Amino acid sequence: MRTPLVYLFFHIFCVQIGPANEVIWKTLIFERWYFFIEKSIRSLRNNDYRKNKEKYKEKYGLTYDTDNEYFFSRPVNLLGNST
Repeated sequence: MRTPLVYLFFHIFCVQIGPANEVIWKTLIFERWYFFIEKSIRSLRNNDYRKNKEKYKEKYGLTYDTDNEYFFSRPVNLLGNST
């Protein structure tokens, strides 16, 4: 139900402010941008990166570099293959 409501909101918004000939594609683009930004903010707020990092450490036995621990650290390749 969330997507049709957001779509309707953006469609009405685009009809009100812009020319009617390009409303549908603008609505689709704005809706995708909205959900991308919403999911990104939700992921940052829920700390999904660190949660998934811990999950994959346990699941696959990965070890990570600690040089850049605050943000994105890449897994250390234990097999010696280039990634």
